[in-house]
Amino acid sequence: AFVAEASPPPSPLIPLSGWSVDPRYTNSSYVLNSTESSLSLQLNATDIDSRVTIRHLDVPKLNLSIYDYVTVRVEGSGNARILLRFFLDDGTGFDVVYWTDPDALNATTFDLSPYSGRTLRGDVYIGLKSSDGSTADIEITEIAFVND
Repeated sequence: AFVAEASPPPSPLIPLSGWSVDPRYTNSSYVLNSTESSLSLQLNATDIDSRVTIRHLDVPKLNLSIYDYVTVRVEGSGNARILLRFFLDDGTGFDVVYWTDPDALNATTFDLSPYSGRTLRGDVYIGLKSSDGSTADIEITEIAFVND
């Protein structure tokens, strides 16, 4: 008799569509394009203090006990500096990256073990700054919670 083996569930993806700008943490002009397949953000910086912050307020409220790490696939300009912050059900948060460049973010496998027992609150923020005060851009094609 044929017995089907259960395959592991796919890694939950954070939606790439439905993002909006948070004006509290944005002080320069920007271009935001948020679709099902990619999230692109361009900061038209005027100096090194320029930034744009976007947020998604309806991400899955994942139980972090069942995921091992977060991965992100991103491309961007060499001067882009990225912040990626999730918030937990108790109001605290964690930064997958804190003002790092796209290559470093791609190489990051963010360990979720310290957050076992916690649940995502449902909001996530991405900040973009420029290391040299000129235009910076990123394109994210995946933000995934992975269970090995």
